[in-house]
Amino acid sequence: MSQHNDLNGELQLRLRAPERQALLRSLLALVNDEYRNIHDRRKHNRYVPLHTDAIAELEHPGGSKVSCAILVYDISPRGIGFATRSYLHQDTIITISLRTNDGEMTKVQGRVNRCEYYDNRFHRVGITLTEKIDPRIYVSNGEWEQHTSRSDDKSWIIPRKALHIEPDELGSNAIEMMLGNAKIACTKATTIGRAIDAIHTDSYDLILLSDTADQSGVLNVLTQLQSNGYAGPLIVITSTTYTCDKTLTDLGVHTVLHKPVQLTPLITALRSIFENRDDIQNESSNIYSNLTPAQCSDEHLLKFLHITKDLSKQLESSISNDDYSRALKNCNSLYSAGAGFGYPVLSSTAASAIQSLNASCSAQESAMELRKLIRIIARLHPREGTPSSKDAA
Repeated sequence: MSQHNDLNGELQLRLRAPERQALLRSLLALVNDEYRNIHDRRKHNRYVPLHTDAIAELEHPGGSKVSCAILVYDISPRGIGFATRSYLHQDTIITISLRTNDGEMTKVQGRVNRCEYYDNRFHRVGITLTEKIDPRIYVSNGEWEQHTSRSDDKSWIIPRKALHIEPDELGSNAIEMMLGNAKIACTKATTIGRAIDAIHTDSYDLILLSDTADQSGVLNVLTQLQSNGYAGPLIVITSTTYTCDKTLTDLGVHTVLHKPVQLTPLITALRSIFENRDDIQNESSNIYSNLTPAQCSDEHLLKFLHITKDLSKQLESSISNDDYSRALKNCNSLYSAGAGFGYPVLSSTAASAIQSLNASCSAQESAMELRKLIRIIARLHPREGTPSSKDAA
């Protein structure tokens, strides 16, 4: 892909540096005013990219394409705002070449949803992106932290549970205190063995892993966590030069924080993880039946949940004894009844366990899927405000 070093000169944006900065400031002031007015209606934060000069390729209805220089002032997971000399018709297909914060060139595509005359010489354009993007790769660390750690927007904060793997007591206490600012309860594990025991028996929304937790190294520990059924987000806390590369992201790492961890970067990472997260299988929140009392009484739900708790114990025993037949029978029962009692996630998780059992003919080899099912069962409750089967017993 060709690279444009002088965007203003080559494609005729024709702006000197002071003029470009003045235009950028005026557009950002306008966005900030709009943001305050429609804050509650916007699902995503807007950010200023590190590299504001970009190239846009426009595809006209007849199939012809033309390139022009643009000044990007507003970027979000679903949209981009920019200024350009030309008027662009609504629904025009547009491809923008954006430079990431580490200098790589990427292309994003969308459609024009508005174009307004602005400042006598320019048009202000907004596009809706075809696919969601990650704004973090286009903005500076300071820009990201400034917006994502704002104290006036805590809509993403709900009670959650985290597991922190850290042998140092003071370091662990500091993280526990900081997590409390986001209503996250912290379970501490000083060894990998204790951490694995914890994820076998409980569900967590997040795991924080210190690079001093085990001599085998971070990659080995991450692999162990994954092979033991943890599939949620992770934060690696390190005193070395780890970066969040593809090897780490493939193992579930969302962010790498360097010691000593401070509150603002941690809250920024937490917000990025949880703001738009929707993954019921890998959370710690209670799971309630979607049936109304008229469709299924509390008594029937409590009886069903009592049976599922017993089946959960049998599944754990099946893993220990490698009892394939018993595990398969119990999974089939949970699959058949889960959705009927208003717990579709129970049926879908049981289906994955059945598939694994049929492929391996071994409960121990299917332990990862079976333990996911065990953790889902532990989160089942009748309805909000109704005593759980454990409480009723």
